[in-house]
Parts: sequence; structure tokens; C-alpha cells
Amino acid sequence: MVKADVSTSISGGVKVGADKKGIYSSPIAEFGGIKATFIAAATVKFGVFKRSFTYEDEAILVEPDEIKFNKYYLDL
Repeated sequence: MVKADVSTSISGGVKVGADKKGIYSSPIAEFGGIKATFIAAATVKFGVFKRSFTYEDEAILVEPDEIKFNKYYLDL
């Protein structure tokens, strides 16, 4: 038996801050990557002997990433 579960996330918002140029806002977007968790299980029977094996692991298929946007300054 092999079982796999794949998950991802995307989030967004607005960052507000200040620097030497003034007060700004900037959209933000983050991609959480794609992560897979899988489980493999097998049972081997030889005469009266029975043995079960289980293997569980996690793999990152696509790395997380952040999308950079320009800062928009407030005119005061």
C-alpha cells in the first residue's frame, strides 16, 4: 500500500512601513511551496512468520517563494 498527501498554500496582504523616503504600503504574496507526505506499507508472510514494514517520509516538490512588489509611498 502506498498513500500520499500533497499540500500547498498561498497567502497575501498589505505591508505598511516607513523608511527615509516616507510612509509606504506594499502588496505581499507568498507561495508556501508544494509538500508531499507519503506512507508505504507492506506485509511479508513466509510460512508461519509474518513481518510488516512501514516507511514514512516527507518531500518538498516545489520550494516556497515570496513575490516582491513595489512600495507605494503616501504623498503628505
